[in-house]
Amino acid sequence: MSKSPRHLLFCVNHPSPHMADLFRALAAREDVELDVLFMAPDDPERDWGADAEGFSHRFAPLGATGTPKVNRSIRKVVGELCRPETTAILTLYTWPTTWMAARTLRAKGVPWFLMAEPPNAMTDQLAAALRAGLFRWVTRHAAGILAIGRRAMIEFEDLRVSRDRLHHVQYVMDTAAFAALPRPERRGPVRFLSVGQLIPRKGHDLLLRAFEQIGGDATLRIVGDGELRTGLEWLARDLGVADRVRIEAPVPFARRHEAFAEADVFVLATRNDGWGMVVAEAMAAGLPVITTPECGAGVELIAPGTGLVAKQDGLARAMVFYAQSPAEAHRQGLHARDHLAAVWTPERGAEMVLEATGVQEKAEE
Repeated sequence: MSKSPRHLLFCVNHPSPHMADLFRALAAREDVELDVLFMAPDDPERDWGADAEGFSHRFAPLGATGTPKVNRSIRKVVGELCRPETTAILTLYTWPTTWMAARTLRAKGVPWFLMAEPPNAMTDQLAAALRAGLFRWVTRHAAGILAIGRRAMIEFEDLRVSRDRLHHVQYVMDTAAFAALPRPERRGPVRFLSVGQLIPRKGHDLLLRAFEQIGGDATLRIVGDGELRTGLEWLARDLGVADRVRIEAPVPFARRHEAFAEADVFVLATRNDGWGMVVAEAMAAGLPVITTPECGAGVELIAPGTGLVAKQDGLARAMVFYAQSPAEAHRQGLHARDHLAAVWTPERGAEMVLEATGVQEKAEE
């Protein structure tokens, strides 16, 4: 059969390391013509330093009164990018800009999918109900939902999305710099590491309280910045572990792998992470990972013998296990690195997207 490339159009918020390597993997394929439309040039809340090289992309003009979240120019730009063979993927269903893009695609008869993490956990029942209603309204004409991780699959089913409309995909990233870190076996107290924003959702307070229960000479290094830094420093002093805890500012994004070099075990005590790319980074760096069931990447990527998924009240037990078994921590870290390399690559991520959207089958017709 002759193959003609299919056109895949992504409409996303801004350049992000969670997506850039997926885009490059898709652009490298002969059966796909890729266009990426960014709604903003960068993320105002994070200095990711993410690039947009290696794939065709455009930035939606904002106009005099537009914002990335409410940008009427999106209709014109999306219309210009559409072709008869286009399949589109949208993100951020809470943005009116996305609603306008979806309406334009429907008017042109272009099938579109929503790619999304699990809905944010909400304790307010009214807010949760309103968000669920918005999700169902926005996606009522979508060809399907690309759920980022198996945890997302479950949560979207809870929003009454039928299984035949749900498709499993993953965030993917090139982790070569992490995999290149040497990981020799060493003697001495176990060095725990956590990397992430110092915000309530990341659970560093839970991590410190779990670390308090370990005792011995184990150390904990937290790399990150945010609103809770001073409070976490005070908490470490109150818990009597300040002499074994260091809180450090993050390194530039392009050098973030360096933070993983001097560590033996990685811990992400998150209260809610739709994915949590740092889990994959730690595994690629050769570290066993401890995280919670609320971490999408942890549920997805951690296999037996590569780390532990523990509820919040089980974090201390998991940390004690590795603190008392440094040789096992080293062995599991090497296993984590090998396991990740076998199951998680940008190329595999591209395959998942194409299989989910049916683009691969169409290109072969």
